Amino acid sequence: MVVSGLREFTFSSLHCSRTTSGRRVSINRQFGTDGEISAYMLSVANVVKFQNMGNPASLSKKDEPTVRDPKTTEKILVACGASNLPSLQTALSLNAGIFADLATIRNFYAHRNFDTCRKVQAKAMSMAAISIKHPNELVVANSPPTPVTFFDEWIAEAQIFFDELTK
Repeated sequence: MVVSGLREFTFSSLHCSRTTSGRRVSINRQFGTDGEISAYMLSVANVVKFQNMGNPASLSKKDEPTVRDPKTTEKILVACGASNLPSLQTALSLNAGIFADLATIRNFYAHRNFDTCRKVQAKAMSMAAISIKHPNELVVANSPPTPVTFFDEWIAEAQIFFDELTK
């Protein structure tokens, strides 16, 4: 959900969509297709890969860069002079832990192996969660010292982050 939300926000921004306040996003260049946007995103997010691919004008969906870190989205918006950059920077200033926390957990559910399980267990310890045997236990564990589960906390952080992001 979060990764998909960041991707959609980035594409919407580069397509000059409107924010929730009704203002149209402006950028310093125009794009025709999603493939052109993907190529531009890759040129900003991973210059070496972009150059190794021969500086393509367009990319297929399977070649587009995966944007899991909102700082990458920020780099892309800075590069094209997006008018909604301040909204992203405000959302980033909230220091939501969701992006750091979820990357490790997402990797477990994507790959399900001993190594990714061990990384989730280490992440749980760093989050002051109880010792867990399986990553599912972290998701439903309470976030000390509150009675709120980590999952509920992540959902709340995501909602606040994306509310600020789309203003």
